[in-house]
Amino acid sequence: MDLNSILPRFSATALLVAVAGCGQENVFEPPPPPEVTVQRPVQREVTLYKDYVGRADASETVEIRARVKGFLRTIDFEPSQFVDIGDPLFTIEPESFLAAQASAEAAVDQAKAAAGLATVTVARAQAAYDKDAVSDLEMMEKRAQLDAAEAAVRAAEAALDTAKLDVSYTIILAPIKGRVSREYVTIGNLVGSGEATLLTTIVKIDPIYAYFNLSERELLPYLRRRKHDDNPERPARLQFSDGREYEHEGEIDFADNTVDALTGTIQIRAKFPNPVGGLIPGLFVRVLIPQETQEVKLVPEVALQRDLAGPYLLVVNEGGAVERRDVALGERLKDLRIINSGLDGSERVIVKGLQRARPGVNVAAQEANTAAPSAGTSEEAG
Repeated sequence: MDLNSILPRFSATALLVAVAGCGQENVFEPPPPPEVTVQRPVQREVTLYKDYVGRADASETVEIRARVKGFLRTIDFEPSQFVDIGDPLFTIEPESFLAAQASAEAAVDQAKAAAGLATVTVARAQAAYDKDAVSDLEMMEKRAQLDAAEAAVRAAEAALDTAKLDVSYTIILAPIKGRVSREYVTIGNLVGSGEATLLTTIVKIDPIYAYFNLSERELLPYLRRRKHDDNPERPARLQFSDGREYEHEGEIDFADNTVDALTGTIQIRAKFPNPVGGLIPGLFVRVLIPQETQEVKLVPEVALQRDLAGPYLLVVNEGGAVERRDVALGERLKDLRIINSGLDGSERVIVKGLQRARPGVNVAAQEANTAAPSAGTSEEAG
């Protein structure tokens, strides 16, 4: 087959392909609308809480000091250790105090011996006095000597008690149950010389207190309620500075007896159980006090967006288009947020796929297939 016979057929085929290609039109097919997940606002009755900034404090604090003079011999605890009543903490060298105790015991024996002799002397003098062999003055002298001897016994016994007490002070025990700090004086140092040297501190943290201030205006309703309530104590919740909620509920158990004239506030105390030491003295906390129960609208916290104009939500209208709704926010309840205004409760709020949604854009909305998170009360904040 030669080249001349092939070329006519190739040209005809190329022409048919070209004609066929020119007959097709390029039609643009728009992408499908982005998919988003929507959820209607949750309506629940919740207890609203008002929060106050406070500080945690120990229910008991004890300073451990040296009550006798001597060199520190032992330290019997680890820093930050929990101790019980009677646990040993420190030992001060006891030898000089043991010697003083032995001397006091000998003085007691000596005084008792002298008192015994004086007792016998008075008995013999009394027998002679009964026979008119001893004068009244001599009899009075014998009795006075006996009184002095008995007084000397009591003085010696008191000195012995003091000596024993000094010996007991050389072994320092924990007076309360709590967490001990570090040692402020190390072994070998002289303590108790001229002053009661501070050795360490112990704090009792179960229960633990949270102190905060209440304004005069907020105090007045509490005072009115107390007139008509035999048990005016109110429950309280607590949050840490990072927003995490403390797991145990407490109660208000103390209010100061005067309002500070300079600040117009009164100090209030709430008491919380602290069995595992999750709270330590000095922490800044938020004390949450219940105010009222009301029905509110809630949306998942993840649905909220913010810009310079403030917080807003994206909702899908009946036509499938995205709309922006500016809202006023209330308290946060776990993973939900109270919406004070901006929603009527019928909106379909976008909770997933927010990065693909823009106001004015049509979307394919799917209802959330999981039940909306339940909202308890606002003490679940955080």
